[in-house]
Amino acid sequence: MFNAIMYADDLLLLSISLRDLQLMVDLCNKEFKAIGLSLNTAKSACLRIGPCHNVNIDNIIVNGCSLDWKSELRYLGVTFLRALTIKCNLQCVRQKYFRSLNGIFGKIGAHSPISVTLSLIHSFCVPILTRMVLKHLMSL
Repeated sequence: MFNAIMYADDLLLLSISLRDLQLMVDLCNKEFKAIGLSLNTAKSACLRIGPCHNVNIDNIIVNGCSLDWKSELRYLGVTFLRALTIKCNLQCVRQKYFRSLNGIFGKIGAHSPISVTLSLIHSFCVPILTRMVLKHLMSL
């Protein structure tokens, strides 16, 4: 069972109930304090996925501060959406791709050799799409 995913200093907690989530947050907060760390409530948020994703519920409390319920949440570059099932918003990555593509065409113009154009697209644009696809597949 995966209910805590941590990468560097980013922590994602997964729970099937509000009560369990509050218990996990309390436990993390206690353990973090024991090693001299603290939860940054300004950068923390909650997101609901499932049949009750639109139902208003109580907030999760950390050190007297309540965490906001969001309609979307970024974790490791992937934007997850509040929904009935797991959904990702890839608009930000699409924008980066087209910005990179337009930047290339803006610099080289429309009359450069196709081999140069394709080489630049392969070097600068394809990695953006590759990261997007990998992140999307990892989030499924």
